[in-house]
Amino acid sequence: MCFDQKSSFGFALFGLLVSIWIYTRTENVKLAMGQTLGQTLASLTHVDGTQLLGRLLLPSVYLYRALTLLGSLADAQYRAELSYSMSAVDTAVAIGLVLGCALVAAGLKSRTIALSLSLLTLVLMLYLHPFFRYAWRENGEWKYDEVAARASIPHVTLPKGQEPEDFETWHIVDLHRYYFFQGLSTTGALLLLAQYGPGEIAVDKDELILGDVQRARD
Repeated sequence: MCFDQKSSFGFALFGLLVSIWIYTRTENVKLAMGQTLGQTLASLTHVDGTQLLGRLLLPSVYLYRALTLLGSLADAQYRAELSYSMSAVDTAVAIGLVLGCALVAAGLKSRTIALSLSLLTLVLMLYLHPFFRYAWRENGEWKYDEVAARASIPHVTLPKGQEPEDFETWHIVDLHRYYFFQGLSTTGALLLLAQYGPGEIAVDKDELILGDVQRARD
């Protein structure tokens, strides 16, 4: 299932509007004390807006994966190739990812979810795309484990008439390297969100995680 740029922009815009609406609802106490909506909006800085935009864009890779998975599950042929248990697992994973993305975008439990996703992403990258296991330097030349690399070729969309067997081994290793470092970068961004929080424009901007609770007790 494919989603064009207009659909992606629509999701981001919708998330932005929902987040702003949620933020203005949480400012009722300030408004009751005499602060106008204009003053409330004026008090926000470009940093707050940047944090919001970053938080909306960060889970997009997981949202895309969840929507493509749901699209695949809607295909009868795809479902026929899966066992009932795997179909249930795929459905649960897709729904979990959608809910997680929505919570991160809204700034509700975003630090906890970001920390969980960062650890999960790191483990999955090490398991699914360990490019360093398939290539090594020997006597100044690159050597490849062709059997292992071809057995673990990542899923890619190929042009008509081209098969995965047409790939050179170094192409497969390069794909694994690309996906590995892409996941590593996403892990770093999630860890930043877990450390510094969702920003001012969030449902739960003062969320505490385990380390914060322990420091508060001390």
